[in-house]
Amino acid sequence: MNLLKSRRSVFCKDMDPGRPLDPSALSLLLEAASWAPSHGRTDPWSFVVFQSPQALEALAHVSVSVLRREEGPRAAADAQEEFAPGKRWANAACLIAVCMRRRPRCCTPGGAARFNPEWEEVAAVACAVQNMHLMATALPGGVCGYWSSWYESVRDAPEMRVLLGLSEGDRCLGFFVVGHCDRVGEFRASRDAPSCHQWP
Repeated sequence: MNLLKSRRSVFCKDMDPGRPLDPSALSLLLEAASWAPSHGRTDPWSFVVFQSPQALEALAHVSVSVLRREEGPRAAADAQEEFAPGKRWANAACLIAVCMRRRPRCCTPGGAARFNPEWEEVAAVACAVQNMHLMATALPGGVCGYWSSWYESVRDAPEMRVLLGLSEGDRCLGFFVVGHCDRVGEFRASRDAPSCHQWP
């Protein structure tokens, strides 16, 4: 319960720039994600890590190009600025694309593959992201993050699907943005009591 209550969404503006993510920490984040529940063990979560300058440049190119086409030059210029050194995305240690891949639940010899409803797979991926976030909270060194929905017109664009290697039926559900912040304990939060009643 203490871990749950200490988890925070820490945004790029509060992340400490120039601090790389230790490879062992990244491995633990991804391992934690893989322990999420899924109906029929479809394990629909899939992640693509953007960490090197070349990878971030490719992500920026796709994002800016799609925004220029779909939303105009102003939106493209704003996104280009967010990828610039010292700006929004540059504060993150890495950007992890959160993907849902459609996998069959079971398939009998000679039978048709059976798939879960999409909402179940999206829910399973969300559980995987929560696991990742809780692991970040548990790690030393101020590892932190948040789940960004990304640029809406970019997230579902054909170019993004190609970049992430997505097949038909797969979806990009945004990015888990990972960084470091030594002030996470200063961020306060509260929750209302859960809405719940007993029947009848």
